[in-house]
Amino acid sequence: MNMIEVEKAVSSIEGQSSFPKPNEVLMRLTTAFAAFFFVVISTARVFAGEVGLQDIRVFSHERGSALAVTIWYPSKGDGEPALVGENRIFEGTPASKNASIRTGRFPLVMLSHGSGSRVEGMAWIARVLAEAGFIVAGPNHPGTTSGHSTPAATPKIWERTEDISTIITALVSDARWQASINKDRIGVLGFSLGGSTAMELAGARADLDAYARYCDDYPAMMDCRWFEGGRGFVNNTGYGRKIRSTQHRPGALRTIEPRSAHRLCGAGRSRPGDGLQS
Repeated sequence: MNMIEVEKAVSSIEGQSSFPKPNEVLMRLTTAFAAFFFVVISTARVFAGEVGLQDIRVFSHERGSALAVTIWYPSKGDGEPALVGENRIFEGTPASKNASIRTGRFPLVMLSHGSGSRVEGMAWIARVLAEAGFIVAGPNHPGTTSGHSTPAATPKIWERTEDISTIITALVSDARWQASINKDRIGVLGFSLGGSTAMELAGARADLDAYARYCDDYPAMMDCRWFEGGRGFVNNTGYGRKIRSTQHRPGALRTIEPRSAHRLCGAGRSRPGDGLQS
C-alpha cells in the first residue's frame, strides 16, 4: 500500500456527511495508521541515517508563555549522543543532540502527545520518522503533561491546536529551519488526546452533549471518571466558543487511539493533500 492509498483510507472518513460509529472510526483510523507505519518502516530502510535532536522554546501568545518543543530531524551524524524518553518503564531512544541537519528539504510532522504524557514519550516513532527523512516536532502541551494534568485543562483542545499552529508558524519562519522544511508537506500525528487534537486540526468538531450521554451510559470509563461523569467536560465555561479554526491545517492526519473519538460529530470536507512521503 502506498501513501496515496493511505490518504484515501483517511479521507473516506473525513468526507462523510455524518460521522460513522466510534468502533468503525477507530477501526478505519487504526488500519490507516498501520498502513502508514508500514510505509514509513519500508522507507526507513532506504533513507535510514543519523537522527538529530534539538530542544527549543517557542513563545505562545495564546498561552502567554513559551512552549517547550522537541525536534527530531535527519542529521549529518555529529552532535552529542543522547537518550530520549528513558524512564523506569521504557528504554530511551537514541539521538544526536544539537547535530547538524542534513542538506535537503523534508516534510514536517507535528506530534501531539496524550493526556498526562510528554512529547518525549513519542520518541520511538519520532526517531523512525526522522530516519525516514522527516522533520518531527512536538510540544509538551501545558496543563496536560505528566505531573501537571487536570480535568479543567484537559478539555481545552483549542489550546493544543493553537500550540501546533504556533509552532508551525515559528519553524517555517525561523532561519534555522525554514530552508529545511517543505511547507507543502506538513502533517500531524497524535496519540490519545493528541489524536483528538489532530482530528480537530483536520476539521472534526466536538459534540459535548453526545459526550455527556456517553458518560451517562458508561460512567466507569476512565475519562468519564476524570471529568466527573462527563459534566465537568460539558460545564467547562466557554468551551464551545473557544473551538475555532487555527491558521494551519495538516496535509495528512494520523491518530493513534484518539481519546474521546465517540464525541466527534462530524469532519471537515477538505481532502488531505498528497500525503507525507519522503
